[in-house]
Parts: sequence; C-alpha cells; structure tokens
Amino acid sequence: AVVSTQSTGEFMVHRRCLKDDRRGVAEPLNETANGRGLIVRGKHWLFYSDLQSYHLHRDIGLDLFYSPVVAVTSGNEPETPSRSFYSTKAAPNPYLNLLTYQPFNDTATLIRLENTLHVSEGGTNISVDLANLIADKKLKAFQELGLAGDRPVQDTVEDLKHHLEFDQGTTITLKPLQIRTFVVTFG
Repeated sequence: AVVSTQSTGEFMVHRRCLKDDRRGVAEPLNETANGRGLIVRGKHWLFYSDLQSYHLHRDIGLDLFYSPVVAVTSGNEPETPSRSFYSTKAAPNPYLNLLTYQPFNDTATLIRLENTLHVSEGGTNISVDLANLIADKKLKAFQELGLAGDRPVQDTVEDLKHHLEFDQGTTITLKPLQIRTFVVTFG
C-alpha cells in the first residue's frame, strides 16, 4: 500500500504481466495453476487513528490474521478446545507469537517464535523458557536453526555471540521484531 497524497491511497492486490513491467521483480509475473492465471481474494482493513494508537493496530491486526479456525469432528465425544497450547508455567507475553509448530522429522518439531512489537512501539526483549513453553510436553533437546529452518544458526548469523547474548540454558530471548527458529525434541 502506498499513500500518494493526503487522504488517498493505492493498493496493489495482484498483478499479472507477460513482460517485465520494470517495477522491481525483474521478470514477467505470470503465475498460473491448472493452466489459468491465479486468482487472489482477500479482505482489506483500514484503521484511521492517531499515531499513538499503534498498539491497537498491532493487536487488531494479529487478531484478524490469527483468527480462530472452526473444526468439526465425526467422533462420538467432541473434544473441548483449549484456548491455548502454551504451558501455564510459560505465562506468555502478549507480543510473543508462536509462528510455526510443525513436525520436522519423525522425532522432532520445528518451532518459530516471534516478538511482534517494534522498539518504536514500546517493544522490549522477551525471554522464553523453551522447557516450559508447550503444555503437556517435556523438552528433551533443542537446536537453533536459521530462519528458513534448513541449517544451523551459526551458518546464518554473522555475530553469533551478539545473537545469543541473553540466552541461558533453555531460556532464549527474542529482541523486538525478531523471529527465531528451533528444532525441538520432546521426551
């Protein structure tokens, strides 16, 4: 989105070009599926307020993006959904986001944690004890990976000492707007 003049804005939802349009991608944009051009649908939410209400924008944006998913079961006894999979010991910061929780291989799980608040919005470091993060799971081992989750963090970070400066044992620290990726094994 771009604000070109006061009280106007421009939104690009999707573009399809058969030739390079010289707008930054340096290649044609001809994404197709099943022989047809991709169709993009979505919602746009506009918030009008002063600059001091950034917390409201952040909270509403995260609530909209991570809205609940309704699931239906065919079992005899429906499960009672949990409001959170965080351990009660974790007492998560409202700006801590579990971005990814998925199987990594047969024995490990990939976890990405995110500190969603910028320094200019009052963001501070958030410390998380990985051993107490997930309810009903006992941490056996963990290893930090690069953001993509494809190689060890020491192969992706220039200053590893600075990157790990606040970490102690199983307690890791996320700086404002930082995302960190871990492979964890539960026992």
